[in-house]
Amino acid sequence: MMITETSPASRAGTATAPATSLRDQVSAEEWRTRVDLAAAYRLVALFGWDDLVFTHITAKVPGTPHFLINPYGAMFEEITASSLVKIDIDGNKVPPLSDESVNPAGFVIHSCIHGARDDAHCVLHTHSLNGVAVSAQKGGLLPISQFAMSVLLSISYHDYEGFAVDDDEKPRLVRDLGRSQHLMLRSHGLLTVGKSVADAFIAMHRFEAACMAQIRAQSGGGELIEIPESVLGRAREQLVKVRNGRGADLVWPGLLRRLDRRMPGYDTGGAAARRPASEAPRGVPRRRRRQGRASPGCLMHRAWPPVRAPWGSARSGGSPTHRDLLAPLAAAPGRRVPCCRTTTRDAQRGDRIGEAPLRYSYRRRGRLFAGTLSVPRPGRQ
Repeated sequence: MMITETSPASRAGTATAPATSLRDQVSAEEWRTRVDLAAAYRLVALFGWDDLVFTHITAKVPGTPHFLINPYGAMFEEITASSLVKIDIDGNKVPPLSDESVNPAGFVIHSCIHGARDDAHCVLHTHSLNGVAVSAQKGGLLPISQFAMSVLLSISYHDYEGFAVDDDEKPRLVRDLGRSQHLMLRSHGLLTVGKSVADAFIAMHRFEAACMAQIRAQSGGGELIEIPESVLGRAREQLVKVRNGRGADLVWPGLLRRLDRRMPGYDTGGAAARRPASEAPRGVPRRRRRQGRASPGCLMHRAWPPVRAPWGSARSGGSPTHRDLLAPLAAAPGRRVPCCRTTTRDAQRGDRIGEAPLRYSYRRRGRLFAGTLSVPRPGRQ
């Protein structure tokens, strides 16, 4: 469910002039970049690579010397296409001006890479736990997983110099990155560059997966097997075949569809949502957070297993379904309960103990109603 904020004037019913949408003020190319970049921020949050409001993902606005960056202080899952701030190479805001603040010091790493690399249309930097853990190891990323094969084709290292806020570190950052796509910042984190937002994100996904696999393999305490150089040498050719020659474009549309299901709103013209759609109200378990959809096993949309409980519809003269049983919970007779969280596993467990646990969750007038009902099974009361 999308949560939007209204102005005091609109809540009071006062007529206001319609505001011009940011989408109407920018080019189609810039808006497409904004949508992709906002999606990347939310995907980083979805995969758990974010570090509160720190680190950044930046993208060059096509055909201009300007860049897009996140509003400083907004969580990654709150970013929308229109909340992104446009800045110049020095970190100064440019029109259309945003009321949001930016972190010029945080743009130090990104600005020097954008300035030195014409192909660096997107720079993605993370402080993920796995990435920082591997960056603190003297041996760096090891050739011990298939994930690492694509990363080791183009990786560089940069020694730690403290918080990257000083301009005098820029030349060394550029030198150490060179023409690589992946940069491991020692004791700091990971960084990828790409010709598009999708390229940078997919490169980071492989980078992070390789680091995670390495940490888990090392935690087992056994001897590690390194991939032979002869196999690593064929990685580039094999990757082209695996990705069907499409590179990041093979996966990016699917990632956007995942966002549409789990964290919608990134492509809107609204400001950064201070309470994102992905955030469930307090007291609702994380595993039941959904975006206005029932879970695949929801019994409102799937019949119970006939072998277990052949319940029929009340309309057809059979036993009442869970939809009928939950009807009294609605505000008025006949009001549809938006979503029941009962799963097939719950139903099977209830069948064993002689009662059916029915989880429900719905909204009425902005309030969330959630709980569990224990309904006796027909014939087992």
